Amino acid sequence: MECILNELQESQPWLEYGKVVGYKDESIIVSLSNGYIQAERAISCVVRPEKDDTVLISMDAEGRCFILSVLVRAQESQKTDLIFSGDVTIRAEQGRMNLLADRDITIGSDENLSLASEQFSLHARKGRVAVDKISVLSRVFQANIKGVKVVFASMEQIIGRLTQKLRNSFRFIKEHHEVQAGSARYLVDDMLSMHSKNALHMAEEIVTINGEQVHLG
Repeated sequence: MECILNELQESQPWLEYGKVVGYKDESIIVSLSNGYIQAERAISCVVRPEKDDTVLISMDAEGRCFILSVLVRAQESQKTDLIFSGDVTIRAEQGRMNLLADRDITIGSDENLSLASEQFSLHARKGRVAVDKISVLSRVFQANIKGVKVVFASMEQIIGRLTQKLRNSFRFIKEHHEVQAGSARYLVDDMLSMHSKNALHMAEEIVTINGEQVHLG
């Protein structure tokens, strides 16, 4: 029993305050009351220690030294980095998770960024999206927009069926406008007016003009 107690006492760590001096490779140089040591950041210490931070040090007789936590941040530094090694999962079981900031929130990834949920909502007063290439897959798309202004260098649409209901429609084409269709039909309730400098109507078989009055000239 006495042998076991001696072994426990030899491996028993002790705590001390220290101040971060800098980094050397993967180790952190910490200033103590009796000199300098090289310490490792404990897994539980997710806040990255910065220069002049006051930290809590754990040491043992075998020479192992760990930074357990950052106690006081240096006054000139207002930034706090949470550093993890390897894959990280943050989970809230049987509850909600909120990520709030008084100013900006930035989410970035060097590779892929994925969002998945049963329902997705995004609310903002102003928005801007800049994507080099985008692909959207949806079974149903519905939008309610007060005003839209779109500028395209070129646009190609492949649609099985298109139905538009418009109150007024205006199209201004500077150069060429062409419509190719298997058949076409225009129904106008009041008046159909067409103006051009030159007009050419050609048919392979029959041209029919019907009206109560037909004026040519």
